[in-house]
Amino acid sequence: MGRGRRRTPRCAASRPLRQLSLPRRSGGGSREAAIVDAARSAARRAGRRAPGPAVHGGDPPGIGGGRMEAVAPARSRWVDLPPAIQRAIEARTGPVRGAWDAPDVGGALAVVVDTWTETSVLVRGARFGDQQGRDALRAEAAVAALELEHVPALRWRAAVGTWDLLATSHVSGRPADLSPGSVDVTLLGDMLRKARGSTVRGMLPEYADRWSAWATRPELERLRGSHLLHTCMCPGHVLVSHDRATVVDWGRAARGPAWVDAAYALVQLGEAGHPPDAALRWVRTIPVWSTALPGALAAWGAVHSRYWAEQPSLAGRVEIAQELLGGSHD
Repeated sequence: MGRGRRRTPRCAASRPLRQLSLPRRSGGGSREAAIVDAARSAARRAGRRAPGPAVHGGDPPGIGGGRMEAVAPARSRWVDLPPAIQRAIEARTGPVRGAWDAPDVGGALAVVVDTWTETSVLVRGARFGDQQGRDALRAEAAVAALELEHVPALRWRAAVGTWDLLATSHVSGRPADLSPGSVDVTLLGDMLRKARGSTVRGMLPEYADRWSAWATRPELERLRGSHLLHTCMCPGHVLVSHDRATVVDWGRAARGPAWVDAAYALVQLGEAGHPPDAALRWVRTIPVWSTALPGALAAWGAVHSRYWAEQPSLAGRVEIAQELLGGSHD
């Protein structure tokens, strides 16, 4: 299998919110109209709030949403691994024909292993003392075990020496092109329709919990649910191959409302240059979008806006939202 190159992921959660920056709206009107009001009020607040500590670009680090610095672990390559670890991997994959670093995949270890006996696998690893890294592997393994069509398949997981290792099938597709007119936009929609908000119950952390430092209690309740969420529908995480889209890098997967990933995808369409009315027409074709309860979209946008407004490099992003959403009252 070829070495399909992947761009560095640029998550909707960590990019300018061009579609859905939504504090609450009173009175009537569509949910999309509430987005415009939210963007305007958040943009006004952005210039007044004192900057908070710099953290991950758009989603809080870790699962609990605490204000802490995200520290990247030291990176290891295949050639850096002790021979005993290499042998343990080969015992599970078969003889290794080649191995190379996967630079766009996070973690202490992320290598693509090409073997003589089967298709390539992506081997990720975290040392036992790296709790955040092991949490990400745990989420990846839990999602891969669901055997969903749009998720890389689980190969194996093992504890070897001081390493927690996880192997999944390697997806060598190209990052999705979400620009207007691209067929990949259709493939993304097809994938979201097939996913249909898979139920995961207690196997993944609550999506709402990562936002506890930026949300009111009623807002958090609107962000709770039992459906599988990726939480970063950026082109680098949506890989296209053979006319299908596969979503990779599930280390920040969570359980929450079924419509959340559609919301992140909507943001990405705005980022790619789709007019607001066209992007909104597209997202309305995703069945789970209509499942959002009253006030839920507003809560989602309000929480994101508060978090972004605390980051000096992100405060201007809510202003972009009103540029894209002006005139979308329908």
